[in-house]
Amino acid sequence: MNINELGDDFVGWKTPNTYDEDFSSPPPRSGVYMLVGLNDDEFKRRELLYIGSAKSLAIRYEKHEVRRVLQNIYKRVEFWFHEVDLYRNREKELIKKYQPKFNTQWR
Repeated sequence: MNINELGDDFVGWKTPNTYDEDFSSPPPRSGVYMLVGLNDDEFKRRELLYIGSAKSLAIRYEKHEVRRVLQNIYKRVEFWFHEVDLYRNREKELIKKYQPKFNTQWR
């Protein structure tokens, strides 16, 4: 599944996962991100787990505690990101719309 299949809100997002065609290193700029879990043996079924925001996507990628915890539950956890200046507002909008499994505020 291509991440763009989740809807128009996710067109143009990138990932540091080198096996994907939308590969890019997280920048030291602000933006929103999502954690996507893959738990099937062929890594075809993706589940949106968490949406967050950060002043620096690069730092968040390196030090994200939720990602580390989820890696103990799911076979693989992908980090997808999108640079945006009004990152807190965008995070709230996405959480309200998609209600990811591990987000509890702004539902």
